[in-house]
Amino acid sequence: MSHLWHNKTQSKIKLQLFSPFSEVVSTLKHGPRYFHGYEVVNDSVQNIEVLRRLGLPQGSISLLVTNFPSVVFLKHSKFNEAAEKTKEMGFDPMKTNFVLALQVLAKMDKAMWKAKLEALQRWGWSRDICLLAFKKYPQYMLIAEKKIMKILSFLVEDMGCSLEDITRCPGILNRNMEKTFIPRCAVVKVLKSRGLVKNDLQISTFMILTEKKFLEKYVTRFQNNVPLLLDVYEGKKVGLII
Repeated sequence: MSHLWHNKTQSKIKLQLFSPFSEVVSTLKHGPRYFHGYEVVNDSVQNIEVLRRLGLPQGSISLLVTNFPSVVFLKHSKFNEAAEKTKEMGFDPMKTNFVLALQVLAKMDKAMWKAKLEALQRWGWSRDICLLAFKKYPQYMLIAEKKIMKILSFLVEDMGCSLEDITRCPGILNRNMEKTFIPRCAVVKVLKSRGLVKNDLQISTFMILTEKKFLEKYVTRFQNNVPLLLDVYEGKKVGLII
């Protein structure tokens, strides 16, 4: 009887936790392993209540539940600490970025956070700059340190980008070096050398585009001027200059 009551109670809590029902299905697909044990499920109920007390809209709560279930099922004390920290850092509970920042802070302990800040500071990023970038794109703090260092080296040393160029759109740090940065920057270098785009073209302008949009705007558009531009993009012609 006790076991039956335990299972029924868990089921009731799960259904109370998610609204609408489609979130139950989505979360079970992402990670059914989280639904194990009364304490774990009870923590998740308390965690959702924290978000509701903070005033998060249902859409933001749904985003967290369906995309970051491991965060929802954290121990309540750790989740509450991350939520309070997110609020203290100035994130608006009414905006989606609150959830994105929360899931980052919940996954990083103090040592990881400190190590990432120190790595960025070696490239001249002040603490304030790091936090400003975090507010724009929280996920960048979860990018592997090795990847960030490699990209910053390329942008600063090879492309001559300024700190302002990069922090204006920190989301570009999550792009792939070989598939995105190198081919796109090679194309833009050629276009600049031919005077076809402005020399002060910001890196974020062409890095945030989808591949289709980039090809349309910076390759196809100029192929009459530079017939081998597609080859440059595909890495077949390196360093094509006037």
